[in-house]
Amino acid sequence: MKAMRRALTIVAGVLAALLVLSSPVLAAGMGSGTSGGDTGGTARYGPANGGGALSAIAAATQTQTRTRTRTGTGTQTRTRTRTQTQTRTRTRTRTQTRTRTSAGYWLTARDGGVFSFGPGGFYGSTGAMHLNAAIVGMTAMPTAKGYWLVASDGGVFSFGSAGFYGSTGAMHMNAAIVGMTATPTGKGYWLVASDGGVFSFGSARFYGSTGAMHMNARMVGMTATPTGKGYWLVASDGGVFSFGSARFYGSTGAMHLNAAIVGMTATPTGKGYWLVASDGGVFSFGSAGYLGGEGGAALNEPVVGIAPAA
Repeated sequence: MKAMRRALTIVAGVLAALLVLSSPVLAAGMGSGTSGGDTGGTARYGPANGGGALSAIAAATQTQTRTRTRTGTGTQTRTRTRTQTQTRTRTRTRTQTRTRTSAGYWLTARDGGVFSFGPGGFYGSTGAMHLNAAIVGMTAMPTAKGYWLVASDGGVFSFGSAGFYGSTGAMHMNAAIVGMTATPTGKGYWLVASDGGVFSFGSARFYGSTGAMHMNARMVGMTATPTGKGYWLVASDGGVFSFGSARFYGSTGAMHLNAAIVGMTATPTGKGYWLVASDGGVFSFGSAGYLGGEGGAALNEPVVGIAPAA
């Protein structure tokens, strides 16, 4: 009997618990659950003997864990970078090259007096010296910082930056020296005799002569090309003879002259030359320009040569 009563009591307790759970009203009266992880309340209904088991069932049933995780990450990054770089480079290069083909020149007299025209400076003369033979010609340094004078016996006199490279002063000559010209480097020069014979000194090279030719007039002067690979000879009547790379630009050979031609010199470009007469008259050919002369002046001695000034 006791065992039966116990069994009926347990069954009655279970049925009561099931009745409570199946009733919405009674279920609502039980503890309420809270979201966010809270645990529901414990049931207060039912017999005291069965309360322990029922409480355990209710607790297990009413435990609701609601976890809502909202993670909102709103990151708005707006980067506006405005870089304005304006570089204005204006380069104006003006190159003006002026080649003066008519720069200037010197004249020399028989006594070695020197006369400068244009930018040419005065570097000395033999005007106050005693000479064994008269001065018959001159030539200038390429830098125009000096010049040479030459006498009829081949003696050479240097002034300014001009160097001495030899002469025919001690040599026996078939004809007198009448002129000279320098190499483009200034490290040598040529002498020319009245018969057209050419003599080279220093770095000067031989390109030919009129020594074996029959001439209408005697030779009186010479000048070299800017490259040093040729030269011109000039006679007293103004006839011009070219050798090596030298070109012919004209002469006074067919002209009537008031005085004989005594010398010549080329322009810095080699595209022209000047002739000078004993009265100081100057004649220009090719690219050579006329800058004046001594044609109408009273001279102590006649002019015997001409040289360019840079």
